[in-house]
This record gives sequence, structure tokens and C-alpha cells, in this order.
Amino acid sequence: MVIEAAGERPTTSVGRSVARYLQQRRLPNLVPLLLRNQRAIDSLGTQAFVIAARRKFRRGPVEPVEAYATEALRRTGNAATPAAVAEGVRALNACLDPDGSRQPPVSRSIGGPLLFDLIDVQHMDGTDIDALVAAAEHRVRHTRSPGYRAVLRARRGGTPPAGPRPRSIVGAQLRALARYDIDTVQALPDDPSYDFVLAAAAHACEAAVRERFGGGRHDEIPAFCREVSRRQQVPAITPNEALNVVLDALGETAPYEAADQDLQAQIRLAVFARAVDDLGLFDRELVSLIRSAEDAAEAEGHALSPWPSPPSPGESH
Repeated sequence: MVIEAAGERPTTSVGRSVARYLQQRRLPNLVPLLLRNQRAIDSLGTQAFVIAARRKFRRGPVEPVEAYATEALRRTGNAATPAAVAEGVRALNACLDPDGSRQPPVSRSIGGPLLFDLIDVQHMDGTDIDALVAAAEHRVRHTRSPGYRAVLRARRGGTPPAGPRPRSIVGAQLRALARYDIDTVQALPDDPSYDFVLAAAAHACEAAVRERFGGGRHDEIPAFCREVSRRQQVPAITPNEALNVVLDALGETAPYEAADQDLQAQIRLAVFARAVDDLGLFDRELVSLIRSAEDAAEAEGHALSPWPSPPSPGESH
């Protein structure tokens, strides 16, 4: 399923300026805004770097981080000195650390070239860069990253056109969970179609897990499951319960006793949200994945409960 990118654009003046800079790479155009909004720009740049790095290193064949950092610095005309490469490796590894709350300790002189190269090697066009910065805005806002208040204070220029969204209540919940949008999660009603919830959550979890751990990444599963357990407090989810769900999604035999049906659904939601965050999906990719899960659940005969209109309060963000 292909989802168009309508509405997937930065919503703040700072975000739009950062997106233009990443596309045009003309520093003089950014300097006036940098003088007024340095904290907001640094915060957005950091989160764009995190997302771009995860898209590069959590998908496809495994690539050594040090080799990439060395070549990226050279491709961008920078000296690949041992110190510069080491700083780049530290920054990239911080982005990929299972504890997603860490910030990459990277200077602009290293982080800027690496971000440019991550954009180039992934062939991001203007639409993709807009989506990248929009995702960075959302991540800053809802994870309370350093500088988030400055981003919230940044002047807005109207609401972008509404893009596609999930069709069901549980689909909206999946999207909000993946975007750290707790306001929307709390504002949405419970989905009355219990069987549809179970089926859609299972299909969405399976798709996200298969993409996250494809390309020979099974050695990353234990740390992933520990992080799911650490982040999820109610209900309590153990690493072993998360491992069961991950292995089941990969079509492998689960080594531990399965949780009851209700807890199993909660674990799948938590695993899905963590896998999507690791992958750095743009919103259109997230919606496409969720819609495919909704379609699969419907095809199995489960009745879909439509997402109520108008959108919930958190959807306006």
C-alpha cells in the first residue's frame, strides 16, 4: 500500500527553516534564525540526526558504524581524523542505543556533515526532508527532548493539509503510541471490537518486528526486549514476555509460556511502538503499515470500528 505524503511537513517556522537548510545547504540563510532560536534548531537537528541514523542502520544489511563514519566524513569533504571518526561513531551509536532517551554527544562540525551524508546516501528528496523534520518536531514535542519548549514557542504558519490516517480506533491508538502522543491515546475511546483489536495489533506488530529484525539482526533482540520491558510499566511486561511476542512475529518458537490474551495484546502494542521508533518511520510509512494491518484484520472477518470524526485533540499536532 502506498500512502501519499500530504500534510507531512514541518509546522513551525524553525522547522521549515531547518528543512530548507537541509535541502539547500546555504548556511547564511539559517544564521539569522540561528541567532534567535539556537536551542530549538539544535534540538530539531539532533532529533533529525537520530531519525536519519536509525533509518540508515536499522534497515537492510548490517553496516559497520566506524566504516560508515569514515567514508561519510570523506564524502562531505571533511578530514576523517581518528578523533573526528571517534566522535562520529559515538554520536551514531548513541542514536542506535537501545535506550532511546540518550542524546548523541556530537558537535555541529561532525553532526552536520554526517546528517547531510545520511540524507544523501538514503536519497532523500525535498518531500522526504520535510517528513524528516516534521518527525523531528513531533519527537521533540512529545519526548520532551532538550529544547522542546523553544520549539513549542516557535511561530507557526497555519496547519498543513491533513494527510491519510488509520481507519480504525485501534489504528489511531497504534499511531499515537508510536508517536509518543499520549494526549491522543488518552483522548481516544476504547475500541469496542475486541477481536479486531487483537487481530490488528498482531498484524501491525508482526510487520514492524519483521522489518526491524530483518537483515541478520537477531542478536539485537535481547536488548530490544529489555528496553520494551523498561519503558512499559502498566501493565508490567517482562523481557521474556516481550521475547515471546518478537519470536512469534518472526515465525519462531517462543521459549516461554504465553501471557493471557489481554496482556498479549498490550505486549504487542508495546513491541510495535518500540520497533517503529527504532526504524525511524515517517508518518506516511507508519500509516501505511497500520492500514495494511487493518486490512488484514478485516480480511479475516473482524469488524472494524471507525476512527471518530473530527480527529482527537492530539491529532492536531
